[in-house]
Amino acid sequence: MGFMNYYLSLGLACFGLAILWRTRRIDWIAAAPFAMLAMLAHPIGFLWLVGTVAYTKIRAKLPGWWKLALPLAAASGFAAICWYTSHRAALLADWDRESFYLYNGADQLWLFGTRYFWLARAAFFFGLVCAGTDLYLRRGENEWWRQFELPFELYAVTFCAAALLPENLRPSPQGGWIGLLGSRLTAISAIFGLCLLGGMKARKWHLAGFSVSAVVFFAFLYQDTGWVNRLEANAEKLVADLPPGTRVLVTIRAPAESRITL
Repeated sequence: MGFMNYYLSLGLACFGLAILWRTRRIDWIAAAPFAMLAMLAHPIGFLWLVGTVAYTKIRAKLPGWWKLALPLAAASGFAAICWYTSHRAALLADWDRESFYLYNGADQLWLFGTRYFWLARAAFFFGLVCAGTDLYLRRGENEWWRQFELPFELYAVTFCAAALLPENLRPSPQGGWIGLLGSRLTAISAIFGLCLLGGMKARKWHLAGFSVSAVVFFAFLYQDTGWVNRLEANAEKLVADLPPGTRVLVTIRAPAESRITL
């Protein structure tokens, strides 16, 4: 489904963003290979790299409250794309996904079934508790919020993109589908969400809570991918002796609560 090259593209874009965050003249040269490799892996990673760098550089030049014009303009642009694609039948756009507020970045943990959904919700609300506690304990510090300002702004813009852009889009009847766009973009929401959490003062109970979430998630993933691997191996064994051209019918599909199509 193209997810691995998409994740590779995002990883390369993260390296590029790290280099260009406080850029000097030579840093642009160092970031160029990461941008090109991200483009080769998947175009969304490249577009995210270019768009985020442009956003931060323009924002840095805007004075005072004029900085708010940038996220408002971005959200308005995504709303305009939503309106245009929904009113142009030739684009074959659809928003066939769950409620938009569920796509906040934590949904990246929601994979094969309902239990992942509850784990994602638990991890998200634990993150909110961590953030709320940190804000309360640091309320007396001067301008403590500045380090959270830009990551939160980028998170909000990405959330608007995931909520407003179509899930699937086909620009022309002869062209290919641009599929699972909103579901892919929530990986970027998760990255900016982790940037927000990274600004907090680390505490031992943070480590304990997120460690439990990680252990449960990878235990679930180990069970489910093992089941999928056994299913695929059995299918290969059943069809191995069939002559070429034999028609085979699919009788087992992904469970109804699964987010991943087998």
